[in-house]
Amino acid sequence: MARALQTFGAERPSIVGTGEAEWLQESIASSAEIVDAFCRYLHACFDSAPERAAEPEAELVRRFGERGSSPQEVTLAYQAVLRVLSSESGVGPPLNPTVCLARILARLLEEYQRRLFAIEGKEDAA
Repeated sequence: MARALQTFGAERPSIVGTGEAEWLQESIASSAEIVDAFCRYLHACFDSAPERAAEPEAELVRRFGERGSSPQEVTLAYQAVLRVLSSESGVGPPLNPTVCLARILARLLEEYQRRLFAIEGKEDAA
């Protein structure tokens, strides 16, 4: 998982100053949490009872939303997770995991639109 995290955690520019080490540690820890959450989501999706994926999916969308993740960041996390999953076993998933990525991206877009409309609604009311 360390190699996957190196790839996923490297997309943000470094911050110059005394907080750089702290920011880097937070970014790596946050990246590890995202990859773990994504792994739990995909494992739940691959389960024989896919309705179990609702909670991990909501958690993953929440985490990406809190980070303000771009589609590129979501895709990098997805690629990292695929590397982790492929190293776990040589057996392929029971469904195409790209479907799960598309669902996460769609849910994240809905969340961002909801936030944008909420902000615009507050500005219109003021």
